[in-house]
Amino acid sequence: MSEIVLRPYQKDFVGNVRNEFVHRHKRVVGVAPCGSGKTVMAAYMVRGAVSKGNRVVFLVHRDEMRTDIPVQIASVQTLSRRLDKVNAPDFIICDECHHILANTYRKIIDAFPNARLLGLTATPQRMGGINLGDVFVSMVKSLTVDELIANKNLTPFKYYAPEIGVNLDGVRSKFGEYVTDDISNVMSNSKIIGGIVENYRKLANGKQAICYCVNVRHSESVTKAFQAAGIAAAHIDGVTDKKIRRRIVEMFRNGRVKVLCNAELFGEGFDVPNCQCVILARPTKSL
Repeated sequence: MSEIVLRPYQKDFVGNVRNEFVHRHKRVVGVAPCGSGKTVMAAYMVRGAVSKGNRVVFLVHRDEMRTDIPVQIASVQTLSRRLDKVNAPDFIICDECHHILANTYRKIIDAFPNARLLGLTATPQRMGGINLGDVFVSMVKSLTVDELIANKNLTPFKYYAPEIGVNLDGVRSKFGEYVTDDISNVMSNSKIIGGIVENYRKLANGKQAICYCVNVRHSESVTKAFQAAGIAAAHIDGVTDKKIRRRIVEMFRNGRVKVLCNAELFGEGFDVPNCQCVILARPTKSL
């Protein structure tokens, strides 16, 4: 097994998590920005736990599992249905743990009350009154995005907020976020969609861009607008055939697709190093 070499801030993060467990805080949330290496730090902690004879479960959104090995990578849905077949873990790591208040997650946590729990997230601030303190008892924070950029651990970015004439008057909110149907009706205006294409040409013409849209209907409309402007664009969503989805993502990776439009599909755990631009084409109240 190859050695995992941690950066100084990663060593500090791992050490601080370990210190929380030593002080009998069995449920810890670890907060670190996107790109800070949460998976690497988790792997380091997993290896340490296994070397001491502990059993580990790493919870993710989509995966299958085997129950006969010390480290199990399991989807939440799969594990929640097979709790009676799993040897009780000593250590549970929950990736993207801001989802942890959902019933499937709580079912798993309640099934193994003696396990140490580490939740990993970049976004601990939740909307609609949701409180991660209902599960976790302590928090460990890594460096901020600005600090990671200053230390040359993350690439600096430019952020643009062009005026495209969005009027949110009358748009309803539910659970602290805009109602999808309402915001879709606003953002599907042809002038606004045209503004998205126009600003891409103005600010990032020719760059590999991922465009985050309100819903499937909106994403398809934005894709058609890019295509009508002669820009290679494609849409995928959660129900797109897996083979087609993989093919389109590969076309984006090799540059044959310039703008990849989606609706709530690539918000977490999607790594495409050649992506040069992100288009947030959906208003949100989220920090």
